[in-house]
Amino acid sequence: MKLIPPARRKRAHLSQLTTTHFHLRHPLVVAFFSFSFPGFGNLMQQRYATAFMLILWELFINTKAHINTGILYSLLGDFEKAKAVLDERWLMFYVAIYMYSIWDSYRGSVDMNKLYLLADREDAPISSIRMGIWDINYLDKREPWLALV
Repeated sequence: MKLIPPARRKRAHLSQLTTTHFHLRHPLVVAFFSFSFPGFGNLMQQRYATAFMLILWELFINTKAHINTGILYSLLGDFEKAKAVLDERWLMFYVAIYMYSIWDSYRGSVDMNKLYLLADREDAPISSIRMGIWDINYLDKREPWLALV
């Protein structure tokens, strides 16, 4: 009898709370989500701890720098008032967090694509059920049109 060695990499992880799986993502799409709002690219990658930290940090710095008020005044054409309301120190910190968020989501997407390809080459199995004291999580086949409904 020939024994099949276990896969070194997993394609998916079922826990009692979520189902996390690898699949190919275009890194520029993930970077665009982080460009639209820091942390959204990490949410797309199911990296929740990093995503929520970036979102909360962005909201904190945005409040301290008065960025939204500055944007409002600049859209109204009152550029002097916009310059006066912005705090330059916090604004520079905001730019750094913004750029880090875009870079981190792009880099993470490239790394996850590599891991997916390695797991796919190994033909790693996906466990179909996870049972625990809080919940039972299982994979089942659904019709795609039901998602629309």
